[in-house]
Amino acid sequence: MTESQEAPKTRKGLSIASLVCGIIGGYASTISIPAIICGHIALGKIKREPAIYGAKKIAIAGLILGYLGLVLSMVHGAMHGALRAQLQNLPRALIEQNSNSGDSAVLSKGIAIAPKPEVESSSPVLVESKFEDLLGLKTLATLMDKDVKGEVVQEWLSKVKNKPDVDGALFEAISGDKNSFFYNFFSDGIRLTITRGTIAGINLYAEGSGNFRQYQGALPLGLSFALSRREVESILGYPEQFKSCKDLPPAVSYYKKMKISVYYDSDDLDTRTRTIGIDRGFRLP
Repeated sequence: MTESQEAPKTRKGLSIASLVCGIIGGYASTISIPAIICGHIALGKIKREPAIYGAKKIAIAGLILGYLGLVLSMVHGAMHGALRAQLQNLPRALIEQNSNSGDSAVLSKGIAIAPKPEVESSSPVLVESKFEDLLGLKTLATLMDKDVKGEVVQEWLSKVKNKPDVDGALFEAISGDKNSFFYNFFSDGIRLTITRGTIAGINLYAEGSGNFRQYQGALPLGLSFALSRREVESILGYPEQFKSCKDLPPAVSYYKKMKISVYYDSDDLDTRTRTIGIDRGFRLP
C-alpha cells in the first residue's frame, strides 16, 4: 500500500470531546452525560473502523470521568435532599436544646444547627416569676381552646394587672366575622384571638408592632425578636408556607406542624421578627 493509500488514524474528535466533557463534568454535573455518550460512540466507531478512528485510551478516560461525575452528582443531590428534610423535621426537643446552648449543637446524624445569636440588651429577657406565672407562655398555652366566659379564663383575667382592650371591629375588617374579636394587652405585648367564644390563637409582639409593647416572656422553641428571618429558618427549617403581602403583616411564615407562625417586617431574609403567632394544637416541648 502506498503512502497515498494509507488511512491515518486522525479522527479523534469524539474521544477528545468525551475527555473534555468528563473533566468539565467534575464542576458541572450535567456535562457528565455528554461525556458518557461521546465516549461510548467513540469506542463503538474505534471497534468497527480501527483504521479510521483512534484515541481509544482518551475515550476510555472520558467515560470514566463522565460516570464518576454522574455518580458524585447523584450522591450530592441525595445528601442535600436528606439534609433539607432533616432540618425541616427536627424534633422540638432538639431545637430547644440547640437554642439554649452557647455553641453550635451537632445533632444526630451529623446535622449542625446554627447557634442562637447574641441577644442585644434591648431584646426580651425573663423578668420576675410573677410575670411568668400569669403571662408566661406556659400559662397562656393553657388558655387555648378555653371558653372566654368560662371559669379558667375569667379567673385568669381577674389576676392580670392590665385588663384587655376588646377589639371586634378589627377582627371583622380582617376576616368578615362579626362574632369574633381580639383581646389586646398592649402593655404586655399579647393578643388573644377569640372565635366562637373560645381562645383560638395567641400573638406575642415585639416593640414597635402597632401599639404593642414588647412581650417580656420566653418565646416558643428558643426564638427571639432579635432573630432575622434567615436565623429563624436556621432553627426551625423552611416553613410549609410563606406569604408576602402588600398589607399588614408584610410577610409571614407558617409552620403548620409546629402550630407556629412568624411575622416579619418584609420578605427579605435579613428582616427582623416582629410577631410570633401560636395556633390551636400548639404544645410546649
